[in-house]
Amino acid sequence: MLTAFCSGDDSMGAFEALRAALLDNGQQLQHRVGFRGKSDIETITWHSSVHMWSLLKLNKGSKRFWCGFGVQNPKDIESLDIAVEVNPRLKGTDLRVGGAFTKDARGVVHLCHNGKIGGGKPGVGKTAFFDHYRGEIMDMSYKGGLVDVVDLGPIDSHRLPERIAWFAREVARIKRAIETESDSSDDSPPRSGGVGVNQ
Repeated sequence: MLTAFCSGDDSMGAFEALRAALLDNGQQLQHRVGFRGKSDIETITWHSSVHMWSLLKLNKGSKRFWCGFGVQNPKDIESLDIAVEVNPRLKGTDLRVGGAFTKDARGVVHLCHNGKIGGGKPGVGKTAFFDHYRGEIMDMSYKGGLVDVVDLGPIDSHRLPERIAWFAREVARIKRAIETESDSSDDSPPRSGGVGVNQ
């Protein structure tokens, strides 16, 4: 079982270790990244062996670290899209954001995601994520209870890029599946009397 970081744990140290591990396992490139209706030139890390890029930042004024990941090849596209964000809090853990630092029984720090995915599409969220997710789900101890999370692994593991890349592709697959289900629902015939479901 994993234990969520509390306010006394060294989240900054965990973030720096995570960023260092990803930087050591990839190639730094300057590339345009699109997010929230705009795009900027950023320094990304390209992990060619697992076909994934990463971008980790500490934004001033924010209460969380920003950790974005994508699976497009920067050599093939002008502006990269983020597949998933795993954004732990600067202090402690907050289930309103998808990312979290946790500790296992040996005290090793892991990066986790609680299934809270966005994307601006109807039906895309935590419940739908776990309905579709094909990987292993772990228990995270949080404020006296247990929460379902995806364990992406120890932050210093050489397999971390591989695990994050698989997770990013799984999130993209889940979003497509939810969108397909939503489209199918929209095409369903109206109820008797010609009154639509949402009317």
